[in-house]
Amino acid sequence: QARHAQDVAKMDAVLARHGDLQGAGVLVDNVKREIVSLYGGKNYKKYDFNRAYQAVRQPGSAFKPLAVYAPYIQETGAYANQTISAKPICVGTFCPDNYGGEVYGNTSMKNAFRWSYNTAALRLFYNIGVDTAFNYLHQFNFQSLVEEDENYAASLGGLTYGVTPLEMADAYASFSDGSYVRAHAIRSVKNKDGDVLYEWSQQKQQIWSPHTASQIRSMLADVVVNGTGEGAYATDGYIGVKTGTTNNWNDYWLAGLSTNYSASIWIGYDKPASMQRIEKSKIHHQL
Repeated sequence: QARHAQDVAKMDAVLARHGDLQGAGVLVDNVKREIVSLYGGKNYKKYDFNRAYQAVRQPGSAFKPLAVYAPYIQETGAYANQTISAKPICVGTFCPDNYGGEVYGNTSMKNAFRWSYNTAALRLFYNIGVDTAFNYLHQFNFQSLVEEDENYAASLGGLTYGVTPLEMADAYASFSDGSYVRAHAIRSVKNKDGDVLYEWSQQKQQIWSPHTASQIRSMLADVVVNGTGEGAYATDGYIGVKTGTTNNWNDYWLAGLSTNYSASIWIGYDKPASMQRIEKSKIHHQL
């Protein structure tokens, strides 16, 4: 509780420097899959709107490891260092640009992941197919995914409604060992005599192979050292993250995991508005 209070005070202080800017964060234990900490927003009070699990926002590129790269590696046995194409691509009328309008050719999967090339992500997504990708996504607890999301825009995190920070941290925890069980805050319910009335099941479902989980962790770690996740840190050894920025700079995400925990951070305005002016500050890396 003391650590949670310190984290809340720090996040409040960072966000307070930027007017109405809001944020949310979730920390999940990788082994027990218990929710360690929820940050519902700046100056959050009990019974307020809790952005950690109630704010549904577009995830942008932070969705790519779950929707694209892990399913692709799982289906093909690919390695992070293998060569893929990041050339311009259209699927029907969907022709995404890369950040800054940059055009690329062949590159390593790790490099495309590091710099979040949209053209590479769409091509990998197209290669395995929408149905296959969503068969993996539906194994997680994304409550606001709808049938209309099952299209190629999902490869870039473009969804009808979006996801919550809790759902993202919950899903990213699967990269710790390849398994999934829904993150939870209640261990059990007992009556006054101590009899267990309900106990949360710890039975995990294996979603990713050891190879897939290892390759994703390797690429997430590379993002911290060489890519868009520079500045993220952990005190318990390994650290790997993926960033996400949505259209018009309305949402900034940082999702990833350390040796012991998985986490997701979102910042934005409750009424979506551009945060381009603070893009270089990487505020979400500080939370």
